[in-house]
Amino acid sequence: MAGWIKQIFNRIDRSLNVDSFRWLGRLGLLRKGETPEFDQLREVARAMVPANGSLRLHLGCGKVRLEGFVNIDHRATSATDLECDILQLPFDDNTAVRIESYHVIEHLGRHEAVRAVREWHRVLAPDGVLVIECPDFDAACREYLGGRQDRIDNIFGLQRFEGDSHRFGYNFERLEGLLAECGFGSIVQQPPTDYHKEQEPCLRVEAEK
Repeated sequence: MAGWIKQIFNRIDRSLNVDSFRWLGRLGLLRKGETPEFDQLREVARAMVPANGSLRLHLGCGKVRLEGFVNIDHRATSATDLECDILQLPFDDNTAVRIESYHVIEHLGRHEAVRAVREWHRVLAPDGVLVIECPDFDAACREYLGGRQDRIDNIFGLQRFEGDSHRFGYNFERLEGLLAECGFGSIVQQPPTDYHKEQEPCLRVEAEK
């Protein structure tokens, strides 16, 4: 929303003692990034950028904390530094040198995943690196068809709580195609490093903006 429009609403709010932005947000008439709450979150995020500019983000951290990173999740955990939606980050364009995400993208629908990766591309600085690890869907299916009945959990998720289901499956080619569609280059497959690799077939893909 243009600044001059915000000024008009602010004047109306002061004269009538109301909160126009809050009500417009509840009615769905404002994008999330235009609300006062998101503006406050943006200020918090800006304060998290290191003085040397080497901002590193760990998205969907859950209870796993990466040192030297801003650990982000939609819910508060023992590892969380910042609670926010990873589909709409409160960081400015071109501010992060590295973004890492472990076993998160499979929990997004195929269209949400496009939105997410485009958002991560926006936040990354030129030559910034994106790391994604996720289940290897094809390998899990092969093992399931080979008799590993427990792989059904890896394919669909354990579904222990809301959001704990897998909504899409990736092999390297699908993940490479998604990253390329969203503007990434130098896309390479690397050995997975996350603890999930001990429990199921996994992929690790690294790409540059």
